[in-house]
Amino acid sequence: MVVLVKNDSKKTNVVMKSVEDGARLLKAKTMTFDNGSEFTGHKKLTELHGIKTYFCRPGAPWEKGSVENMNKMIRRFLPFKLPANIITQKSVDMVAEILNNTPRSILGFRTPREVHENIDLNVIKSESRMKSATTDAESFRIDYGKQLNVALRY
Repeated sequence: MVVLVKNDSKKTNVVMKSVEDGARLLKAKTMTFDNGSEFTGHKKLTELHGIKTYFCRPGAPWEKGSVENMNKMIRRFLPFKLPANIITQKSVDMVAEILNNTPRSILGFRTPREVHENIDLNVIKSESRMKSATTDAESFRIDYGKQLNVALRY
């Protein structure tokens, strides 16, 4: 399950407020960060919410492999070359919605949302939820102006 927030800056108080809100929303028990200075306020998560925090060793991104994998999926929709000032909260919300509703083999082809919300799988239709290629009617576009258009497909 992913929560995406467009931060106005990389300042600790701004980033940690978003992290705190996301952690509360997901009912997180642990969080693993890289060694960026924006995460120096991590102790507040433990003190206020009982969330244990961990850090990867420098230069060891495989210690947070699922985060790196999610970053790769996010970059399909929001490429690194996309200027941050043209990304909106609405666009990152749409990306999170797609990613949280995409079946994953590691979850038994359930979606992260289903797993997170503990949906009774007996209620879900038995038909395959794997989609073939989407039609143009099923896709939508985030318009970033003249600088770049990114088509989102799910």
